[in-house]
Amino acid sequence: MKALKSLKEMNNLFWAIQFLTIIPVSPRFHEKEKQLSSSVIYFPLVGLLLGLVLVALNIIISQIFISQILISAILVITLAILTGALHLDGLADTFDALGSRKNKEGFLEVLRDPQVGTMGALSLVCVILLKILILSTLSSQARNLALILMCVLSRWSIMLPIYSFPYARKIGKAEEFFAGFKLMVFIPVTLLVLIFTILILSWKGLFIFTTVLLFTFLFNKFINKKIDGITGDILGATLELNEVIILICMAAIFGV
Repeated sequence: MKALKSLKEMNNLFWAIQFLTIIPVSPRFHEKEKQLSSSVIYFPLVGLLLGLVLVALNIIISQIFISQILISAILVITLAILTGALHLDGLADTFDALGSRKNKEGFLEVLRDPQVGTMGALSLVCVILLKILILSTLSSQARNLALILMCVLSRWSIMLPIYSFPYARKIGKAEEFFAGFKLMVFIPVTLLVLIFTILILSWKGLFIFTTVLLFTFLFNKFINKKIDGITGDILGATLELNEVIILICMAAIFGV
C-alpha cells in the first residue's frame, strides 16, 4: 500500500511537471481530473526545479559572456521555452480582456480569443523587459537567489486563487485544478514555502512572501468581482506578474 501511495504521489508530481513545463514526462496513471487536482501541491516543487535549471545555466553562461543584459535575456528566454510560454499567453489574454472593459460574457470571450491585441502585446513587452532589466542589475549570487524565489513563489501563488475563488467557466482546461483542492492541503504547502523563503532571505524573505500573497489575493479578488471566478488565463497572469514583483523586491533588497 505504501509503495502504491508513493507511486501515486510521484504520478501527481509528473502531472504538475507536464502541465507547467514542456519537459517530456509520462504519468503512469491517467485519471486526469483527479490527478490534476492532486498535482497542485507540487507546483512550488516544479518551480524549484525550474529555478535550479536557471541557476545552473546562469553559472555556465556567466563564464562565457560578460554582458549582463545578454545573460539575463538568455535566462528569461529559457524560462519561457521551458514553460511553453503558457503563462505569458495567459498574461496577454488577461490584459486584452481587461482592456476591453466588457461585461462577464465579453471578458470571457476575449480570454478565449487566440489573437493577441494591443494591451496583451504591451503587457508581454513590459513583463519581459522588466525581467531582463532587473536580472541584469543583480550580482550573480543575488541573481541566483532571485531565480529560485521567482520560480518557487510565483508557482505557489497560483495555489491561492485556486483555493480561494471558484472557476469562472462551466467547462475549461483549468477546471480540474479547482476540484477538490482543500485547505488541509493548501496550508501545509504554504507553510513549507514560507519557511523555505525565510531560510533563504530571513525577514526579507517574509517581506517578499507577504507582498506576493497580498498582490495575488487582491488581483484575483478584483478579477473575481468582474467575472465571478477565475480562469486558467488569470492564473497565468498572476504567475507572470508575481515573477516581476519578486524581482522588483529582490532589486530593492539588494540596493539596486
